[in-house]
Order: sequence, then C-alpha cells, then structure tokens
Amino acid sequence: MLMTKASIPDKKKARELTLQKLYAEEFLKDSYKGQLPSEDETTKNDVGELLSKDLTRLILESKKDLDAIINRHVVTWPVEKLAHVDKNILRIAVMELKYIDSVPTKVAVNEAVEMAKKYGSENSYKFVNGVLGSIIEEIID
Repeated sequence: MLMTKASIPDKKKARELTLQKLYAEEFLKDSYKGQLPSEDETTKNDVGELLSKDLTRLILESKKDLDAIINRHVVTWPVEKLAHVDKNILRIAVMELKYIDSVPTKVAVNEAVEMAKKYGSENSYKFVNGVLGSIIEEIID
C-alpha cells in the first residue's frame, strides 16, 4: 500500500473516499468497484484515489475479521446494527490500527474521530473514540 509515501492531505482524502465507497457498498453490492467518485483521466493518477482503492479492497476482504474485532468492543449493538457511517469509520480505523504499520495509533484514532464529527451523528465521535480506545487495549496487549 502506498500509505507510507503519501502526503497527509492524500491520506485524509483516501480515508474520506473509502468511507464513501464503503457506505455505498452497504446499499449496492460491488458499487465500490464502480466510479465513485468519477474515475477519468484526471483521477487516474490521483494518489488519494489510488490509496482509497487499496484501502477499500483491503477492508472489504477483511470485513469479517474487522467486524469480529469491533463486535468484541461494542456492548450495546452488533456491528450490523450500527449506523452505517459509524461502522465504516470503525472499519477504516481498525484496518489502520491492526494491519497498516505506517499509520501511527494516534493518527488513526484522530482521523476516525474527525470523520465521525464531520459525517456522523451528534455523538458519533464520542462513540467511535470510546470503541477505538477499547480496541487499542486489545491490539496492544
């Protein structure tokens, strides 16, 4: 994955595009493979888009494992019952925390919380932060 060589804005863009693709995937299977956002000559060499394609593919391939980790730390609802935005933000963060060594823990959590503030409900960021705090303890132990 190109995550180690990408700039901070490219990584942020990749996370947001990935969230959009995962959200669309919830409703239209394989939609992430389509043109979201539109793929043309101008986005073909876009680092954020390339990172997003990799990240989306990795998350979808590891979805069962990611959801199992999340389920161990969400006491009130299983992953399937969580708000679509929240669960996909958690999937992105857990992928970065557990499988992408080049993303520092604090960065993965901070980016997830910021996306939850931007795209989630009023208290999403608190929920995401709490779940990730618990997950970090499992991963570090």
